[in-house]
Amino acid sequence: MRIAMLSNNDAVHDSRIRREAFALADAGHDVRVFCIRNSRTGDEVPDEETVQGVLFVRRGMPRTKDIFFSRRHKSPPLTMTRVNANPALESSVDRHSPGPIKKIIGDMLVFKGVERAFARDICAFEPDVLHAHDLATLPAGARLAADKRARLVYDAHELE
Repeated sequence: MRIAMLSNNDAVHDSRIRREAFALADAGHDVRVFCIRNSRTGDEVPDEETVQGVLFVRRGMPRTKDIFFSRRHKSPPLTMTRVNANPALESSVDRHSPGPIKKIIGDMLVFKGVERAFARDICAFEPDVLHAHDLATLPAGARLAADKRARLVYDAHELE
């Protein structure tokens, strides 16, 4: 079975994601973890690496203007920046949004940005199961799973 996992962190120190991915790979599944590059680890962590049979694919978030103003995920923009999702998106939201609307717009940018960052890779992989590990990855996971007719698994880490 081909299993794609989505994470809004780089999965370097996320033991929950790593343990689960390694266990699935040990059971014979083809597992790929699609992660958002973290600005703190930066170039210390490769864009792609295979660890214990699991391919980790790290991408930067698309530029804010490319998130909403380009074609649907079948041909996402090629321009990516290596920044942590939150500071880059929040800085653009700070300049343009008042008070409580700021969080809603920021969340929308993160949700759509995650989809843009991984759409091409996930479509090429054609997973049987798409596992969203965080709330920020759930909308992208649901949409991509529906497009690829894959089963969706959601793991609510932040509710623990």
